[in-house]
Amino acid sequence: MDYPHRPYHLASGVAAMRRQVVYLLGVFIVLCLMIQCVANAAFQLEEIPMAKKEIGTNIKYEVVKGNKLVIEIDLNQEFGLSKSEKTVRIASTEGNKKMAGEKDMSFTLGLNCYKYPE
Repeated sequence: MDYPHRPYHLASGVAAMRRQVVYLLGVFIVLCLMIQCVANAAFQLEEIPMAKKEIGTNIKYEVVKGNKLVIEIDLNQEFGLSKSEKTVRIASTEGNKKMAGEKDMSFTLGLNCYKYPE
């Protein structure tokens, strides 16, 4: 029998115990969902390797985490002398190239990599 002057958590009887069990199950479910959300958020923060794109000659790039540009150039490759014939070309975008990042972000890249002949 429930007494109106008793706090809810001290109520006695089968009906009160059912309410308490249902309440505790609800709390348990909410905690499980919170743990799952935290686990999903932690998984999404891990850097997922993306396929590298090529631009110009001997330049690969990727945009990671929305606004970081990673450029890869193989310094062992050579592509002949420059137009002025003073340097050896290693990599070039061959002019300015418009590129796109994530979330509708665009930017322009112009890159030359060269060395002086030995």
